[in-house]
Amino acid sequence: NVEVVAKTLESKQDCVDWLTWTFFYRRLTQNPNFYNLTEISGNAINEYLSELVEAAVEELEKANCLSCENDLDLSPANLGIIASYYNIKPATIDIFVKTLNDKSKTRQLLEVISMSLEFERVQVRHGEEDILKSLAAEVKYKPSRAVFNEPTAKTLLLLQCHFSRIPLPSDLIFDSELILDVAYNLILSAVDVLSSNCWLKPALMAMQLSQSLVQAMWTTDSPFFQLPSFTT
Repeated sequence: NVEVVAKTLESKQDCVDWLTWTFFYRRLTQNPNFYNLTEISGNAINEYLSELVEAAVEELEKANCLSCENDLDLSPANLGIIASYYNIKPATIDIFVKTLNDKSKTRQLLEVISMSLEFERVQVRHGEEDILKSLAAEVKYKPSRAVFNEPTAKTLLLLQCHFSRIPLPSDLIFDSELILDVAYNLILSAVDVLSSNCWLKPALMAMQLSQSLVQAMWTTDSPFFQLPSFTT
């Protein structure tokens, strides 16, 4: 997706040629079994790469990130440009498009951000479910499903703990930092998706959410919380 947006790749043939310059291409002939490649002849490798490209293009087309004309030429779509600019997965953008609408509120925005594929590596450790349940009693928006062993629920809770400045154990502080590293770009990409559809109110809410993330406070909190050392 990034290379199509950058105009490095403008056709399926470009994609196949581009792959031949990668380390992956060198490894195909050295360890074909690892890649489920039955033979290493030139034709077999070309066919294998063509199938990979076809699958990737089809996936990006389904996510409305690019368009394929004449079953060959590739051109970036608006959603693909947004995903590339903010360095997020096209599948995440697809989730935003299918889930957000002109009536989306702050709760739904947070839930959709928490569903992003970028948070798949946020795992719930053994014994953390009880801690997450206790945090759920302190935050504004409890997970829709009371399942605390999933990355989505954990991400939703930790984002709200950041906004509410709720103290966390050291392990959860580490997880929270991982989440905050990518959450800002995800929220900005949601702003672009919403504004592309001319949905003003949810776009403004997403902009406020990005400010909340930076300031570690809710938009309903006193503005004095933006200053160092201010408490309730």
